[in-house]
Amino acid sequence: MKKLVYGVLAIAAIGMFAACQKEGTFNPKEKIANVYEEGMSIWSYTPDGEQWVSDTSITPKYLSERWTWDGNELSQITFIEQSYVYDWENDTYTEQTYEDVVKFTYDGSQLTEAASDGERMVFTYDGKKLQKAELFSDGESTPEIAFAFEHDGKKISRFTVTEYDAIDFDVKGKPVVSRLESLLLGSVMPDAKCAEKCMTAMRKKAAKGSYTSAVDLTWDGDNIGKMTVTSGGQTATVTYTYDDKKNPYQGFVFALNGSGMSEEGLEFANENNVVKAVYKDFDGEEFTDNYTYTYDGKWPTSCTENHKSAGEYSLSIGKYTRYFEYK
Repeated sequence: MKKLVYGVLAIAAIGMFAACQKEGTFNPKEKIANVYEEGMSIWSYTPDGEQWVSDTSITPKYLSERWTWDGNELSQITFIEQSYVYDWENDTYTEQTYEDVVKFTYDGSQLTEAASDGERMVFTYDGKKLQKAELFSDGESTPEIAFAFEHDGKKISRFTVTEYDAIDFDVKGKPVVSRLESLLLGSVMPDAKCAEKCMTAMRKKAAKGSYTSAVDLTWDGDNIGKMTVTSGGQTATVTYTYDDKKNPYQGFVFALNGSGMSEEGLEFANENNVVKAVYKDFDGEEFTDNYTYTYDGKWPTSCTENHKSAGEYSLSIGKYTRYFEYK
Protein backbone atom coordinates (compact mmCIF):
# COMPACT_ATOMS: atom_id res chain seq x y z
CA MET A 1 0.00 0.00 0.00
CA LYS A 2 2.93 2.33 0.63
CA LYS A 3 3.64 3.64 -2.86
CA LEU A 4 6.19 6.15 -1.61
CA VAL A 5 7.05 6.12 2.06
CA TYR A 6 7.72 9.83 2.16
CA GLY A 7 4.94 11.20 0.12
CA VAL A 8 3.48 14.62 0.14
CA LEU A 9 0.09 15.63 1.35
CA ALA A 10 -0.37 19.14 0.10
CA ILE A 11 -2.87 20.17 2.70
CA ALA A 12 -1.36 23.61 2.74
CA ALA A 13 -1.46 23.83 -1.01
CA ILE A 14 -4.55 25.86 -1.49
CA GLY A 15 -3.65 28.19 -4.30
CA MET A 16 -4.72 31.74 -3.59
CA PHE A 17 -5.14 32.44 -7.26
CA ALA A 18 -8.39 34.35 -6.89
CA ALA A 19 -9.90 36.36 -4.06
CA CYS A 20 -13.19 34.51 -4.33
CA GLN A 21 -11.59 31.05 -4.46
CA LYS A 22 -12.36 28.84 -1.48
CA GLU A 23 -9.53 26.79 -0.05
CA GLY A 24 -10.22 23.13 -0.68
CA THR A 25 -11.79 23.77 -4.09
CA PHE A 26 -10.17 21.99 -7.05
CA ASN A 27 -11.64 22.47 -10.51
CA PRO A 28 -8.81 22.90 -13.04
CA LYS A 29 -9.48 23.73 -16.68
CA GLU A 30 -7.43 20.71 -17.74
CA LYS A 31 -8.25 17.62 -15.69
CA ILE A 32 -5.78 14.78 -15.25
CA ALA A 33 -7.00 11.35 -16.36
CA ASN A 34 -3.90 9.15 -16.07
CA VAL A 35 -0.37 9.42 -14.77
CA TYR A 36 2.56 7.28 -15.90
CA GLU A 37 5.97 6.95 -14.27
CA GLU A 38 9.45 5.75 -15.09
CA GLY A 39 12.78 6.24 -13.40
CA MET A 40 16.36 5.30 -12.70
CA SER A 41 18.46 5.77 -9.59
CA ILE A 42 22.02 4.97 -8.54
CA TRP A 43 23.09 5.01 -4.92
CA SER A 44 26.77 4.57 -4.12
CA TYR A 45 28.39 4.43 -0.72
CA THR A 46 31.65 3.42 0.91
CA PRO A 47 31.32 1.47 4.16
CA ASP A 48 35.03 1.70 4.94
CA GLY A 49 35.92 5.01 3.29
CA GLU A 50 37.88 3.24 0.56
CA GLN A 51 35.87 0.74 -1.50
CA TRP A 52 32.63 2.00 -3.06
CA VAL A 53 29.46 -0.09 -3.48
CA SER A 54 26.71 0.85 -5.94
CA ASP A 55 23.03 -0.09 -6.17
CA THR A 56 21.12 0.66 -9.39
CA SER A 57 17.33 0.66 -9.66
CA ILE A 58 15.42 0.97 -12.96
CA THR A 59 11.64 1.36 -13.21
CA PRO A 60 10.15 0.95 -16.72
CA LYS A 61 7.28 3.22 -17.72
CA TYR A 62 3.96 2.11 -16.23
CA LEU A 63 0.49 3.43 -15.40
CA SER A 64 0.68 4.61 -11.79
CA GLU A 65 -2.57 6.57 -11.29
CA ARG A 66 -6.12 6.66 -12.63
CA TRP A 67 -8.19 9.75 -11.82
CA THR A 68 -11.98 9.42 -11.79
CA TRP A 69 -14.13 12.53 -12.24
CA ASP A 70 -17.84 13.04 -11.66
CA GLY A 71 -18.39 16.05 -13.87
CA ASN A 72 -16.05 18.73 -12.48
CA GLU A 73 -15.55 16.89 -9.18
CA LEU A 74 -12.67 14.50 -8.57
CA SER A 75 -14.24 11.47 -6.89
CA GLN A 76 -11.25 9.17 -6.45
CA ILE A 77 -7.69 8.35 -7.43
CA THR A 78 -6.59 4.76 -7.95
CA PHE A 79 -2.90 4.22 -7.31
CA ILE A 80 -1.33 1.29 -9.12
CA GLU A 81 1.70 0.00 -7.28
CA GLN A 82 4.22 -2.43 -8.67
CA SER A 83 6.52 -4.70 -6.72
CA TYR A 84 8.79 -7.58 -7.61
CA VAL A 85 9.03 -10.80 -5.59
CA TYR A 86 12.24 -12.79 -5.91
CA ASP A 87 12.02 -16.55 -6.46
CA TRP A 88 15.19 -17.96 -4.86
CA GLU A 89 14.70 -21.42 -6.32
CA ASN A 90 14.42 -20.26 -9.94
CA ASP A 91 16.43 -17.05 -9.59
CA THR A 92 13.63 -14.99 -11.15
CA TYR A 93 11.43 -12.02 -10.24
CA THR A 94 7.64 -12.03 -10.41
CA GLU A 95 5.84 -8.74 -10.89
CA GLN A 96 2.92 -8.05 -8.57
CA THR A 97 0.41 -5.21 -8.91
CA TYR A 98 -1.66 -3.68 -6.14
CA GLU A 99 -4.33 -0.99 -6.39
CA ASP A 100 -5.03 1.45 -3.58
CA VAL A 101 -8.03 3.78 -3.88
CA VAL A 102 -8.33 7.18 -2.21
CA LYS A 103 -11.93 8.49 -2.23
CA PHE A 104 -12.95 12.12 -1.75
CA THR A 105 -15.98 13.68 -0.05
CA TYR A 106 -17.12 17.30 -0.46
CA ASP A 107 -19.28 19.92 1.19
CA GLY A 108 -20.35 21.99 -1.75
CA SER A 109 -17.11 22.62 -3.64
CA GLN A 110 -14.75 22.14 -0.67
CA LEU A 111 -12.98 18.85 0.00
CA THR A 112 -13.90 17.64 3.50
CA GLU A 113 -12.57 14.07 3.60
CA ALA A 114 -10.08 11.77 1.91
CA ALA A 115 -10.37 8.10 2.84
CA SER A 116 -7.98 5.24 2.17
CA ASP A 117 -7.70 1.71 3.59
CA GLY A 118 -8.96 2.04 7.16
CA GLU A 119 -8.21 5.71 7.75
CA ARG A 120 -9.53 9.10 6.82
CA MET A 121 -8.30 12.67 6.60
CA VAL A 122 -10.82 15.31 7.68
CA PHE A 123 -10.55 18.95 6.59
CA THR A 124 -12.20 21.78 8.55
CA TYR A 125 -12.70 25.29 7.18
CA ASP A 126 -13.45 28.72 8.57
CA GLY A 127 -15.41 30.07 5.66
CA LYS A 128 -13.04 30.16 2.67
CA LYS A 129 -9.93 29.36 4.71
CA LEU A 130 -8.60 25.98 5.76
CA GLN A 131 -8.48 25.86 9.55
CA LYS A 132 -7.27 22.35 10.36
CA ALA A 133 -6.74 18.89 8.95
CA GLU A 134 -6.79 15.73 11.04
CA LEU A 135 -5.95 12.09 10.38
CA PHE A 136 -8.11 9.41 12.04
CA SER A 137 -8.10 5.64 12.01
CA ASP A 138 -11.55 4.26 11.23
CA GLY A 139 -13.67 4.04 14.36
CA GLU A 140 -11.42 6.40 16.33
CA SER A 141 -12.41 9.90 17.50
CA THR A 142 -8.90 11.02 18.51
CA PRO A 143 -6.62 12.06 15.63
CA GLU A 144 -3.20 10.53 15.08
CA ILE A 145 -1.93 13.65 13.33
CA ALA A 146 -3.34 17.20 13.40
CA PHE A 147 -2.51 20.22 11.25
CA ALA A 148 -3.26 23.80 12.28
CA PHE A 149 -3.03 26.67 9.79
CA GLU A 150 -2.27 30.36 10.08
CA HIS A 151 -2.99 32.96 7.40
CA ASP A 152 -1.48 36.29 6.52
CA GLY A 153 -4.29 37.88 4.58
CA LYS A 154 -5.42 35.47 1.86
CA LYS A 155 -2.41 33.16 1.93
CA ILE A 156 -1.32 30.45 4.35
CA SER A 157 1.81 31.75 6.06
CA ARG A 158 2.51 29.02 8.60
CA PHE A 159 1.23 25.68 9.80
CA THR A 160 2.12 23.21 12.51
CA VAL A 161 1.87 19.44 12.46
CA THR A 162 1.38 17.49 15.67
CA GLU A 163 2.13 13.76 15.67
CA TYR A 164 0.49 12.05 18.64
CA ASP A 165 1.88 9.04 20.48
CA ALA A 166 -0.37 6.62 18.57
CA ILE A 167 2.49 5.95 16.18
CA ASP A 168 3.25 2.24 15.63
CA PHE A 169 6.66 0.63 15.22
CA ASP A 170 7.96 -2.50 13.53
CA VAL A 171 10.13 -5.18 15.12
CA LYS A 172 13.24 -3.10 14.40
CA GLY A 173 11.80 -0.05 16.14
CA LYS A 174 11.17 1.88 12.93
CA PRO A 175 7.93 3.85 12.46
CA VAL A 176 5.17 2.02 10.60
CA VAL A 177 3.33 4.53 8.44
CA SER A 178 0.23 4.11 6.31
CA ARG A 179 -0.36 5.89 3.01
CA LEU A 180 -2.13 8.93 4.44
CA GLU A 181 0.11 9.15 7.48
CA SER A 182 3.26 9.08 5.37
CA LEU A 183 1.85 11.87 3.23
CA LEU A 184 1.24 14.02 6.25
CA LEU A 185 4.70 13.50 7.68
CA GLY A 186 6.29 14.05 4.30
CA SER A 187 4.48 17.33 3.82
CA VAL A 188 6.47 19.03 6.56
CA MET A 189 9.85 17.97 5.19
CA PRO A 190 11.54 19.44 2.12
CA ASP A 191 12.77 15.98 1.11
CA ALA A 192 12.78 12.33 2.13
CA LYS A 193 16.10 12.67 3.95
CA CYS A 194 14.70 15.37 6.21
CA ALA A 195 11.51 13.36 6.66
CA GLU A 196 13.48 10.30 7.76
CA LYS A 197 15.33 12.31 10.40
CA CYS A 198 12.11 13.76 11.74
CA MET A 199 10.48 10.32 11.80
CA THR A 200 13.41 9.06 13.88
CA ALA A 201 12.97 11.94 16.30
CA MET A 202 9.25 11.22 16.52
CA ARG A 203 9.98 7.58 17.27
CA LYS A 204 12.33 8.49 20.11
CA LYS A 205 9.87 10.93 21.62
CA ALA A 206 6.67 8.98 21.00
CA ALA A 207 6.56 7.57 24.52
CA LYS A 208 6.67 11.12 25.90
CA GLY A 209 3.55 12.25 24.06
CA SER A 210 3.04 14.47 21.07
CA TYR A 211 5.68 15.85 18.73
CA THR A 212 5.25 19.03 16.70
CA SER A 213 6.94 20.36 13.56
CA ALA A 214 6.36 23.80 12.05
CA VAL A 215 6.55 25.09 8.49
CA ASP A 216 6.89 28.78 7.59
CA LEU A 217 6.14 29.86 4.02
CA THR A 218 7.64 32.82 2.18
CA TRP A 219 5.68 33.78 -0.93
CA ASP A 220 6.96 35.17 -4.23
CA GLY A 221 3.81 36.43 -5.91
CA ASP A 222 1.49 33.44 -6.34
CA ASN A 223 4.26 30.88 -5.77
CA ILE A 224 6.01 29.74 -2.61
CA GLY A 225 9.54 31.11 -2.79
CA LYS A 226 10.88 29.46 0.34
CA MET A 227 9.82 26.87 2.89
CA THR A 228 11.43 26.72 6.34
CA VAL A 229 10.90 23.57 8.42
CA THR A 230 11.59 23.53 12.15
CA SER A 231 11.55 20.11 13.78
CA GLY A 232 13.21 18.76 16.91
CA GLY A 233 15.16 21.96 17.41
CA GLN A 234 16.60 21.72 13.87
CA THR A 235 15.89 23.77 10.78
CA ALA A 236 15.81 22.83 7.10
CA THR A 237 15.00 25.07 4.13
CA VAL A 238 14.17 24.80 0.46
CA THR A 239 13.98 27.64 -2.07
CA TYR A 240 12.14 27.40 -5.37
CA THR A 241 12.33 28.71 -8.95
CA TYR A 242 9.36 28.39 -11.35
CA ASP A 243 8.37 28.36 -15.01
CA ASP A 244 5.55 30.53 -16.41
CA LYS A 245 3.16 27.67 -17.32
CA LYS A 246 -0.03 26.44 -15.68
CA ASN A 247 0.15 24.13 -12.67
CA PRO A 248 -2.67 21.55 -13.08
CA TYR A 249 -2.60 20.82 -9.33
CA GLN A 250 -3.14 24.39 -8.17
CA GLY A 251 -5.78 24.45 -5.46
CA PHE A 252 -5.77 20.66 -4.83
CA VAL A 253 -6.03 20.25 -1.08
CA PHE A 254 -4.90 16.64 -1.19
CA ALA A 255 -2.11 15.22 -3.30
CA LEU A 256 0.47 12.49 -3.03
CA ASN A 257 4.17 12.65 -3.55
CA GLY A 258 4.29 11.06 -6.92
CA SER A 259 1.09 12.81 -7.92
CA GLY A 260 2.52 16.27 -8.41
CA MET A 261 4.40 17.84 -11.27
CA SER A 262 7.76 17.95 -9.54
CA GLU A 263 7.10 15.98 -6.34
CA GLU A 264 7.97 19.08 -4.30
CA GLY A 265 6.30 19.65 -0.96
CA LEU A 266 3.45 22.20 -1.10
CA GLU A 267 3.83 22.84 -4.81
CA PHE A 268 0.05 22.62 -5.05
CA ALA A 269 -0.23 26.10 -3.63
CA ASN A 270 1.57 27.48 -6.65
CA GLU A 271 0.32 29.01 -9.87
CA ASN A 272 3.33 27.72 -11.80
CA ASN A 273 5.60 24.66 -11.87
CA VAL A 274 8.88 24.17 -10.00
CA VAL A 275 11.98 24.08 -12.22
CA LYS A 276 14.59 24.24 -9.46
CA ALA A 277 14.65 23.42 -5.76
CA VAL A 278 17.68 24.17 -3.58
CA TYR A 279 17.78 22.32 -0.27
CA LYS A 280 19.64 22.89 2.93
CA ASP A 281 18.92 19.96 5.23
CA PHE A 282 19.06 19.61 9.00
CA ASP A 283 22.82 18.98 8.86
CA GLY A 284 23.50 22.05 6.72
CA GLU A 285 24.17 19.94 3.62
CA GLU A 286 23.02 21.61 0.38
CA PHE A 287 21.87 19.98 -2.85
CA THR A 288 19.72 20.87 -5.84
CA ASP A 289 16.93 19.20 -7.82
CA ASN A 290 16.26 20.40 -11.37
CA TYR A 291 13.08 19.78 -13.38
CA THR A 292 12.42 19.92 -17.11
CA TYR A 293 9.00 19.84 -18.78
CA THR A 294 7.25 19.19 -22.04
CA TYR A 295 4.07 21.16 -22.68
CA ASP A 296 0.90 21.13 -24.72
CA GLY A 297 0.22 24.84 -24.87
CA LYS A 298 0.33 26.15 -21.30
CA TRP A 299 -0.08 22.75 -19.63
CA PRO A 300 2.73 20.28 -18.81
CA THR A 301 2.50 16.80 -20.28
CA SER A 302 5.65 15.45 -18.64
CA CYS A 303 8.08 16.39 -15.90
CA THR A 304 11.58 14.99 -15.50
CA GLU A 305 13.47 15.36 -12.24
CA ASN A 306 17.25 15.19 -12.21
CA HIS A 307 18.65 14.72 -8.73
CA LYS A 308 22.17 14.51 -7.41
CA SER A 309 23.40 14.69 -3.85
CA ALA A 310 26.85 13.85 -2.60
CA GLY A 311 28.38 13.39 0.82
CA GLU A 312 31.77 12.31 2.01
CA TYR A 313 30.77 8.64 2.02
CA SER A 314 27.75 8.50 -0.31
CA LEU A 315 26.47 9.61 -3.71
CA SER A 316 22.89 9.57 -4.97
CA ILE A 317 21.91 10.16 -8.62
CA GLY A 318 18.39 9.87 -9.97
CA LYS A 319 16.27 10.65 -13.02
CA TYR A 320 12.50 10.32 -12.75
CA THR A 321 9.84 11.16 -15.33
CA ARG A 322 6.09 11.51 -14.89
CA TYR A 323 3.73 11.68 -17.88
CA PHE A 324 0.27 13.27 -17.71
CA GLU A 325 -2.81 12.52 -19.79
CA TYR A 326 -5.76 14.89 -19.55
CA LYS A 327 -9.47 14.27 -20.11
